[in-house]
Amino acid sequence: MKQKLTFVHLFNFPLKKFLFSFCMVFISSGSLSAQRTEFLDSLHEATRSEDSHVRLNAYARLIQEYAMKGNMERALEFGDSVIRKTSTDETSLGYAKLLSNLGICYRIVGKFDSSAHYFYQSYMLAEQEGYRQSQALTMTNLSSLLSDFNQYDSSIALLKRAIPILTELQDSLGMANAYNNLGNKYSTLGDHAAALRNQFVALNIYEGLAAWRNYLVCLISLGNTYKNMNDLENSVVYYQQALSGDSLLTDEYLGNIYVNWAESLLKMQKPEEAIGKLNLCMQHWSESNCFLMYPLAHKAQAYLDLGVLDSTRYYAEKSMKEAQSCKERSVVSANQIVLGNYYAELGRKAKAQRLWEKAYSIADSVGRTDLKRDASRALYEYYKEGKDWEKSLVYLEKFKSASDSLLNKEQIQNTAKLETEFAFQQDKKEMEFAIASEQARADRAESERRNLFVLVLVIVVFLIVVVYLINRNRLNERRSKIILNEQNAQLEALNNAKEKMISLLSHDIRNPLFGLEGSLNMLLEGGLDEERFRQSVIQTRHRLRSVSEFLDNMLKWAKSQLSGINPQFRNVDASQLMKDTIELLHTSIAAKELKVENNLNEKVFVRADAEMIQTVIRNVLSNAVKYTPRGNKITLNLEEMPGEFLFSIEDEGIGLPDEDIFDLGATFDSGTEGEAGTGLGLSLSREFVETHQGKIWAEPHGNGTVVKFTLPRN
Repeated sequence: MKQKLTFVHLFNFPLKKFLFSFCMVFISSGSLSAQRTEFLDSLHEATRSEDSHVRLNAYARLIQEYAMKGNMERALEFGDSVIRKTSTDETSLGYAKLLSNLGICYRIVGKFDSSAHYFYQSYMLAEQEGYRQSQALTMTNLSSLLSDFNQYDSSIALLKRAIPILTELQDSLGMANAYNNLGNKYSTLGDHAAALRNQFVALNIYEGLAAWRNYLVCLISLGNTYKNMNDLENSVVYYQQALSGDSLLTDEYLGNIYVNWAESLLKMQKPEEAIGKLNLCMQHWSESNCFLMYPLAHKAQAYLDLGVLDSTRYYAEKSMKEAQSCKERSVVSANQIVLGNYYAELGRKAKAQRLWEKAYSIADSVGRTDLKRDASRALYEYYKEGKDWEKSLVYLEKFKSASDSLLNKEQIQNTAKLETEFAFQQDKKEMEFAIASEQARADRAESERRNLFVLVLVIVVFLIVVVYLINRNRLNERRSKIILNEQNAQLEALNNAKEKMISLLSHDIRNPLFGLEGSLNMLLEGGLDEERFRQSVIQTRHRLRSVSEFLDNMLKWAKSQLSGINPQFRNVDASQLMKDTIELLHTSIAAKELKVENNLNEKVFVRADAEMIQTVIRNVLSNAVKYTPRGNKITLNLEEMPGEFLFSIEDEGIGLPDEDIFDLGATFDSGTEGEAGTGLGLSLSREFVETHQGKIWAEPHGNGTVVKFTLPRN
């Protein structure tokens, strides 16, 4: 009963964002030098200047220096004393910087109210006095503070306001920092396409400025974004690139690289390699570092994967203790699941169950769908093994809900990945084309210089080269346009498929589930007489079958939209397909006391994909069962026509609606006994029949309907 625990986005918590934004703010201002003592002495000397602007600038820089050394207590004490001694009428740029640096320090120690107070004062002063650069810097700091409270929309809006100001001031480093922070926030929100666009912009600026430390930090951000997209190979590539400049990185960043690299290796089913990276991470992080809970948790999972149970318990309990101390409840939940799996392996199922229950409760309260999925699956298996069917069903439904939510997110991520790859390839082609054009111009100029004395020959060669390049460029442009149009069409098809899937899932599966919930509540409340109890059970069975049929059709339709329809043609006995389908729907047919007359008794072989044609017959017959009143008849026929086979299914139902029943957007009333109808099955049937180069249609038949479809003989 051991469950595979995946740590997705474990680093999305306030302390991580404190550290990252703290480093980014101060990196932009400079780094430690060999003459640090002399530099600090000069700052202290400047604090005694009679010029308030010089004095306050020195105070602001000293607060920054104390903070960079990790002496937050001294930085805050020093900053507060300066504030008390400074006139409330002070309006210098140095005072605005001092307020902003104090806000950063208070944010790092977790005093958010004080942090917000000083950031706001700094921003108002900068806006009032027109200190544009200070205004943009404070916007960036306020953006990070808003992120700590998960107010990402407001945080992103502030960064987008800061970037034009930094662009106007030609502050390239500030622009790059803002773009990188913006990318990190989009990555946290799951908009990976936007995240990568902004991070690549930042990376190019850092490279142009030769700001290599910032460049390496941006590589880490790109690795984390690709990891969150489950593009694990690319994530590892960027972590390796970042380590190429390890001498420029602090221990915090080196530890961050190794722990994220290890997380990718765990997802790639490489626990032994992951343990090696986690050991390297722990060499860079001290025992007092709250981040330590993550490599400890990853180690526990790695050892569980390897079956080393003693080490599993040791690291899981140690990580949970760190997480409780740092108030990171999602990590507590993750470790409880690992410990539950550990005790389950030892046969101590009751203790495992208690840990999984606690883990699920915490995961639910912090909104961690992946942890809810892992805990609910373990609890479902536990209660199922103990034959507690009621609780087993409850956790099975919770597991399915969490899994469906994660599946939708994964599909959205895959679409974002395609969009990002498309944009990247487009930019790459434009750059390659520009380089080729530039090289062509250089070649022509060199050719002219070398052939200056042979003017006629130069003219001939020049004309040949020009004509060749023009033709080649036109050909390349035509090819690029063709490829671009194909990629746009593919992307549009994927987007349409995604929108259809989301629409169908959100609308057509919710109604039967609500009905199913109502029926189950009635059964749980009790007090029903025998007949009402029987009817409630029948309705519940109908709704379950409806959901099952819908999901089966949904999966086949989604596969046909995303992967295309690839029929496997062979000789198929059509009479056996009809008999198998009638047997498959026997329960629904018997429940309504319907008479099914199959007029095809002899074997008739058609050239078709057996699974697709049985899906067509099943969907049409199921539709007939839903809309045929109790006790009536349904008739199945197959006629051999010139060049084709004609299948028909007649019912004595309620007749045809006004709209095309095979259209995906068609709406359907409930069946004669409340059965749900979505129309997805008939739409899928049309696609399958047309794939076989056949036709499908419906027409009135007495009071009912007859659905016919054809298949070619060859």
